[in-house]
Amino acid sequence: MAFSTSLSSISTPPTLAAGKDEVAPKESHTARLGTFLRSEIEDRLERVSGRTWNSDERTLFANTLAEAIAEAAYEQNLDAFLLLSMVEVESRYNSQAVGRHGERGLMQIKPSTAKWITGGIECDLHQSHCNIAVGAAYLKYLTQRTERRQAEDDLNDVSLRLHVLRSYNEGPARADRLSLETPAPIPYATKIADRAERFRNRFLAQVLNTEGHVTTVAQNQ
Repeated sequence: MAFSTSLSSISTPPTLAAGKDEVAPKESHTARLGTFLRSEIEDRLERVSGRTWNSDERTLFANTLAEAIAEAAYEQNLDAFLLLSMVEVESRYNSQAVGRHGERGLMQIKPSTAKWITGGIECDLHQSHCNIAVGAAYLKYLTQRTERRQAEDDLNDVSLRLHVLRSYNEGPARADRLSLETPAPIPYATKIADRAERFRNRFLAQVLNTEGHVTTVAQNQ
């Protein structure tokens, strides 16, 4: 099973998990997801970032980030809820964030990693579309790398998913080595995976509520 599909079975509804060869066109594939992402980001932005946003700034940021996530998730066949969770954990919605090792922007990407994963194409990592696109491409690479490891080590889907997140956090070679010493999931990986699951549950609750099957939507963070 492809890792993007195994993620989708936990964190993305089947209608959003379809690959490019499915019947649904790109526009319908991303429209409902984009609406949900915009709403979630606007609702959570001040609480997660810890700073005050004016109304216009909040709306513009939410629209831009939601579009960037929906597009990157579609292009890489990844879980959009996972990408949003990574943005929250990595940068708390601070597009200007700079990490202690030079990581930049919303998904905290090193310029050297960005240059490598894009084949030398340069873009501003403090800009939402650039950062999310590069971060998703790197996550896709780690996904494929870990899938090859799955065949060797017989990882189950959950362990595989958590190892990909650990690789993103610690670097793939280090994550491979440390996972042999400390196989238990690291807090970073479980935090992101759990948050993505909560986003998925809220999305499903909203969809079902629209269809008259659910009357409340969980608001837990």
